[in-house]
Amino acid sequence: MNKMGLVIIAVILALGCIGVGYAYWSRTLTANANVTSGTFNPQFGTAITDDDGISGNANDPTAAGTYSGSAWTVTRTSQDVGLTTAAITTSAAGTSGGWTNDTLSITMGSSAHPTYPGYFATVCCTVVNNGNIPISVVDVIPVITVQSGGGATTDIGVSVSGALTGTNAIPANSSASGYITIGVGNGFNGATTDPPTGGGTYKVTFTLTAKQFNAP
Repeated sequence: MNKMGLVIIAVILALGCIGVGYAYWSRTLTANANVTSGTFNPQFGTAITDDDGISGNANDPTAAGTYSGSAWTVTRTSQDVGLTTAAITTSAAGTSGGWTNDTLSITMGSSAHPTYPGYFATVCCTVVNNGNIPISVVDVIPVITVQSGGGATTDIGVSVSGALTGTNAIPANSSASGYITIGVGNGFNGATTDPPTGGGTYKVTFTLTAKQFNAP
């Protein structure tokens, strides 16, 4: 066999090997991940005060109280002078954003039931988690306004506790209770001035700021 024949055979063998190499099977596998995000919907649920004028809650409290779900435990004076009521509403921002019950308004005093230095009132409210991920409350901002009389916003001191402190997570589709305590007059619950002797009406509006449980 001449050299040309050997070359042709070598080329045929090489092409045959290449053909065998291309004959191996191959397949591309695809992994798909479906991600569903949770719902985030905190709001105020209920609100009740320890001096709303209802039977058993008439005489003025002398300190912060606690609520068992049916009755208040709080020390009271022998007099029924002040009055504190609470209402839950939806703000304009909440309405435009698709939220509800995001504002808690507390009204203290009236012409018939004025407040005075040393007056205390406590509001027990529930924070409801209508979403499906845990939440915690990180901020409750009070905005104090004077409705009538010559008082000042510094006549009122405010503190929060319980579910309003952000120390505990509220599970999905659950609620937790928190307290807002309001004191009137210099040195009472953080107030730094006394209201005028003529009395007045104050309104404190609270906006709840919540976050998902693991947010920094």
